[in-house]
Amino acid sequence: MENHYNITINGYMVKETDPKNLLGIILELFDDLKFRSYENLKEINKGVLEILKNYCKKNHEIAIGKRKAQLSRFLKWIEKTSRYNPKSREGMLKKIFELMLYSRELSTLSGFGFTNGLKDRIVGNAEKQRITRDKNINYY
Repeated sequence: MENHYNITINGYMVKETDPKNLLGIILELFDDLKFRSYENLKEINKGVLEILKNYCKKNHEIAIGKRKAQLSRFLKWIEKTSRYNPKSREGMLKKIFELMLYSRELSTLSGFGFTNGLKDRIVGNAEKQRITRDKNINYY
């Protein structure tokens, strides 16, 4: 008998046990995300996080040691992540793509900002936007 529960997707059992990798596997099933509505993207986000939450809770009951600690941390991360939902379709799409990056440990780095020669701090995230010569902030 295995020492963890599995997830079955479209009739196929996924053998992955790391919840972060499961997040990526589930999100990759939605290959048409950029064509979906805001409400649908919101439901996808909520549903995927709910599936992972249930998976982690069930496995947390039977896990021991490092595995139990990993599942506890991931449950806390799910709670924190599910609190914020962007108000626009583009924002929700961006959040889902950032979840995909997170699942592959490629998420953006926080804590980086802008500065100039005078050591002024300019509000912004250098990984998600850039400042042009005319001091405008462009998002990409």
